[in-house]
Amino acid sequence: ARGAGLSGPLDVAGHSLGGRVALALSQGAPDAVARVSLLDIAPSPIATAQSESTRVLEILLRAPARAADRRAMRAELTGQGLAGPLADWLLMNVEPDAEGGVHWRFDREALAVFHGRVNGEDLWQALAHLGERARCLRAGRAHYVGDQDVARMEALGCPVETLPDAGHYVHVDAPDALLRWLTRD
Repeated sequence: ARGAGLSGPLDVAGHSLGGRVALALSQGAPDAVARVSLLDIAPSPIATAQSESTRVLEILLRAPARAADRRAMRAELTGQGLAGPLADWLLMNVEPDAEGGVHWRFDREALAVFHGRVNGEDLWQALAHLGERARCLRAGRAHYVGDQDVARMEALGCPVETLPDAGHYVHVDAPDALLRWLTRD
């Protein structure tokens, strides 16, 4: 953000792992964060077996490093059980290569290591520090933010709103409702 010329405390929004990164950022650089918007994630550590993102990451790791084109890479992802809209979202991270095909523009193995480390952290202290400067949008068809999490988050001053028909990938299932929530003060 600083490299892009942004200054002052920032409003940070993060979905799933990104929400956990936003909480960690608010702990590590508290003066840099004005507000955190969590998208279907709570501060509790996440068990690997509970994580939908772990399943997606496993599919991503099994996908080839490169493919002839985006359509072929999409077929690899959907062939392993990913929904088309989720595969399309992931494909925003492929770029053309010198051989005329496409390849992933990030290190998938490093992402897997990072995912495991950040998901294992307890970030309730970060949320307690933020208090009213945090908010959460919970997906009604997901299990990342349970009723006990909601009670604890709201007790810390972090309001939680639920999108009843959305799954964990709220940006795919309910993009318009998500945008309205994000742009609301």
